[in-house]
Amino acid sequence: MSEVVNNETLKWLPEWTAARALWLRWPYRADIFSDHGLAAQQDLLVLLERLQTTSLAVQLMVPSAERSKAEQAITAAGLQPVTVHEVDYGDVWLRDCAPFVGADGVHRHFAFDSWGGIDDQWPLDIMARDWLSRTLKASTERYTAVLEGGAIYTDGEGTGLACTGSTIYREGNEDWSQAAFEDTLATALGIKKVLWLPGKLSADETGGHVDNMACFLAPGRIALNMPASPTHPDYATCRRVLTFLERAKDAQGRSFEIVRMPLPPMPRLTAQEAATITTRQGIRRRIAGMPLMASYLNFIRAGNIVVLPEFGIAEDDEAYKVLAKALPDCTIIRAPTRGLLVGGGGWHCASWVEPELGNGGG
Repeated sequence: MSEVVNNETLKWLPEWTAARALWLRWPYRADIFSDHGLAAQQDLLVLLERLQTTSLAVQLMVPSAERSKAEQAITAAGLQPVTVHEVDYGDVWLRDCAPFVGADGVHRHFAFDSWGGIDDQWPLDIMARDWLSRTLKASTERYTAVLEGGAIYTDGEGTGLACTGSTIYREGNEDWSQAAFEDTLATALGIKKVLWLPGKLSADETGGHVDNMACFLAPGRIALNMPASPTHPDYATCRRVLTFLERAKDAQGRSFEIVRMPLPPMPRLTAQEAATITTRQGIRRRIAGMPLMASYLNFIRAGNIVVLPEFGIAEDDEAYKVLAKALPDCTIIRAPTRGLLVGGGGWHCASWVEPELGNGGG
């Protein structure tokens, strides 16, 4: 059995590490979100309101052209001052282009290409990521492999969790063998063993991000989607992943305790929503009736604070009960997500947690 990685040498901190701040972005894209982002903005404002019951600091990135509008909306909602940073970016999916941070404080930057090029505004996300590292005065390391933050998890003890379609079998990583990619994960992130999950959820636009499928709750504990009905389009995939994880062991040789989370019925983009989204070349077209990627596992975890998505359906309460039982020491905040879904992601995708360095994990 390999030696447990010491927190002081972690090259990428797990999500239960104590948090210094939660970083978010203001939704503004008329060619991605319905009604010029109004519904997604309302979701964000509700989240900001509910986060005020915690001690978690919030840092909000806003494009220069949207700053006045965002600040007026925050004031009109009666929110306490939120730290606003004026910086241009492509879209709200901060997680996927943000740095991977280790206990040493180093920001590790991987290549980003907007999920295989489905959004031509991605160069702005690269510039915003570099701005973030400069703002936090962090040393940086750069790696040429394409890797998005929502595509992989770490347990902090040498084990990674990922899907192949958004990592090793994707445009941008054609020149990388699986062995070479795994060597990079070991060198850059301290991940010595990767559990490559067999499949992805059908509505996932990214090629298959693990943050929609499964996540670590702690070393040796994994939460996994499991639809209630065999008629769900993703039922067979989730069963296949469950079987894989029941047989798998982590980098320390341990089997896993698996927590089954409900997977909501697949929502679809309404004709009304689609009619208010601007269509143009350079961005994936959003068509009425297309499936939307709803997953309760696409939650934010910032130390002992969790932001659980809500979709306005009966399964919301079930998901809360399961997660509250699985994480009894965490404060779980429920936040509306339907407006955000229109753009292709959830709250985990739309956030980045700045760790409290020196406090370790747990």
